[in-house]
Amino acid sequence: MVKLKGAPLSQPIEAYCQLVDEALSSMENVRAYRIKKVSVNQWVSLKGSAFTLSEVTEARMNGATTGFLQSISPFCHLPAENTTQILLELMRYNHTLPGAFFGIADGYIVLKMIRELQDLDKGEIINQLQTVAYVSDMLDNQLIPEFGLVKVDVNIELVRQLAHLPEIDL
Repeated sequence: MVKLKGAPLSQPIEAYCQLVDEALSSMENVRAYRIKKVSVNQWVSLKGSAFTLSEVTEARMNGATTGFLQSISPFCHLPAENTTQILLELMRYNHTLPGAFFGIADGYIVLKMIRELQDLDKGEIINQLQTVAYVSDMLDNQLIPEFGLVKVDVNIELVRQLAHLPEIDL
């Protein structure tokens, strides 16, 4: 069994959330919204055709509290046909992407990037958010028509599903 070892947090989780707020407000051509009614640790951002859900989360690992910044962009619906060919192509992209990777979540092909909170700074947050948004926006224009995929329709139900939010008005 692999034991993960996360670095203990040196600041309260709220300090990292403030950094994300600052990073998002400094980014040009990005519309960002903090989801406050359920969790103060989640944001939705839009850049071009790319929708990204970012989250600051705490976790207990080996008796210490650690945390992560996760950014996930739903790329398209997981198709019923040609799945192997599409997933092989995405695996090839995984080899070339700078820290981001494709995966599958809740019936969607997603682009994801995750980073431990310890020693995280505003520049790294901006880099993560820009990388996920840029790669998702660029590759959806290329891969969706090439494989006949169904683009994600960004709406509040999708945000709830990916963020695992209860049914409330946001």
